[in-house]
Amino acid sequence: FKPKENSSLIIVEGVEKPGNLGAILRSSEAFGIDALIVTDAKVDFYNPNVIRSSVGCLFGMNIFAATNEETFQFLSENNFNIYSTFMDESAEDLFKKDFKVKSAVIFGTEHSGISDFWLEKSKNILIPMSGTIDSLNLSNAVAISCYEILRQKMT
Repeated sequence: FKPKENSSLIIVEGVEKPGNLGAILRSSEAFGIDALIVTDAKVDFYNPNVIRSSVGCLFGMNIFAATNEETFQFLSENNFNIYSTFMDESAEDLFKKDFKVKSAVIFGTEHSGISDFWLEKSKNILIPMSGTIDSLNLSNAVAISCYEILRQKMT
């Protein structure tokens, strides 16, 4: 995979649920993400539930399995801005970031979130919310982020 000057990647770490991976593939393809990298995969890409929930997008997307270290090396060598979706005092609003340049957005597991590995190597971003809930389903968070990336590239 050779990234373009404005490539956008989604990285999911340790995704556990086939339905979530399929939905992530579907959103990534729909909103023009260049590649999906799955680190520490806990689900088989060819699980029937992945294929079904991705509506076949699995077969038309650039999707890779890699370690965190391999992924970080690739991102560094190709000068990607690296963002992790983690809510803390340093997190910046997703909608204020520039996704017209090489960008990778990392999402943690459904259960435990982003690993320390990525927290130390990325800038934290968050999806602003006004309700009382403090988190979203993994595939929903990915879909919102993918849409914002597309929205910026279309303007």
